[in-house]
Amino acid sequence: MKDILQCKLRDRFRLTCKRAGITRNIENVFRAICRAYQQEHRAYHTLQHLEECFDLLDELKIIDVNIEFALWFHDFVYEPKDENNELKSAIAFCKLCKKWINTTKLSDIVPFLCILKTQHDIDRENDVVPPLICDIDLAILGSSPQRFAEYQRQIRQEYVWVSEEIYQIERKKVLQNFLERDRIYLTEQCYTRFEAQARENLKNAIAM
Repeated sequence: MKDILQCKLRDRFRLTCKRAGITRNIENVFRAICRAYQQEHRAYHTLQHLEECFDLLDELKIIDVNIEFALWFHDFVYEPKDENNELKSAIAFCKLCKKWINTTKLSDIVPFLCILKTQHDIDRENDVVPPLICDIDLAILGSSPQRFAEYQRQIRQEYVWVSEEIYQIERKKVLQNFLERDRIYLTEQCYTRFEAQARENLKNAIAM
């Protein structure tokens, strides 16, 4: 399954690069992505998460190279103990652009408009940037109860060093924060598809 997923994502990355007019060093960058998302401390922020993001993007029939590159790199740096993962992911993308892709336009646009938008504590309603990238990243909240339960277990695994008592308190605060929003999803496509299920999943998780 792991090899099949990598092959699928490799084809997808080649497509992303083709759409951006990038023809060199594609395999080098893809291998760097795989190394990042396959780090041992990851359980949710993995290649599976990337696959789910791109599957949803395709279902929404969205073709936007900036959003595609943002999805590839939005969790490129992920360390649960670090509060600056999004910023570090954006910086890593800029370095890759200079070293391998050498595309100034992407290195200017993607980090600011897309990667940093996955910081879900920002004021999205007053943001001039379309919030689709955030909605895709949060689609997991509105997944089936079975997938949501798996997601919860995966997140717990990434915080394995935290005691169960503390984890449950802090995790429920995070989930409650999403639940208290007027809208979890700001794009109409994602709101229609995920909002009701996300609220049900969140309420059930908090009640446990």
